[in-house]
Amino acid sequence: LKRYLSEATQTSSISSDKIGRKLERRCVLMDEVDGMHGSEASGGMNFLIQTIKTSKIPFICTCNERDMDKIKGLARVCYDIPLRNPHQIQIAARLLEIASLEGLSITKDAAETLADRSGCDIRGSIN
Repeated sequence: LKRYLSEATQTSSISSDKIGRKLERRCVLMDEVDGMHGSEASGGMNFLIQTIKTSKIPFICTCNERDMDKIKGLARVCYDIPLRNPHQIQIAARLLEIASLEGLSITKDAAETLADRSGCDIRGSIN
């Protein structure tokens, strides 16, 4: 983690050309930080927290288990945006769209059953 984040987090998130036009914006997306493992030496949660505190670019961290002990320290340095899980009907509608785009024909009932059996997990439903 240290190796990958060190250089990227020490440069500004917005650059400009010679006449002041903005050229790029950067951020770091850390997906499923509740599954992070590693000691301080290899770049664990404490390193991530310190990096966020000193970084010149924004971080977006996602997790499934917000109430885990190892997330509490991270939550103190982040703006927390809770998201709700999608409903079965929403997932079924998206599955119908995907099936249509892929040239597959499924019924609304089949899409709803698939959404339900996956526990309303969109990734699980698609796979």
